Amino acid sequence: MLLRIDRRLCFQHVEPPVYPQQHGEFVPYLSVIDLIYNTGSEAGEIIRDMGGVVDG
Repeated sequence: MLLRIDRRLCFQHVEPPVYPQQHGEFVPYLSVIDLIYNTGSEAGEIIRDMGGVVDG
């Protein structure tokens, strides 16, 4: 007996957020720790607003 598993391919579409950093110009693609350190309690909302899932 074969087991059939349905799968769906999807991609995550993300727009990296620009947020205030303490030293110099904004440097993109740093860790989430940098985001939390620089934005505090707003970090969760910033992450949720980055994008979503796109069907493949």
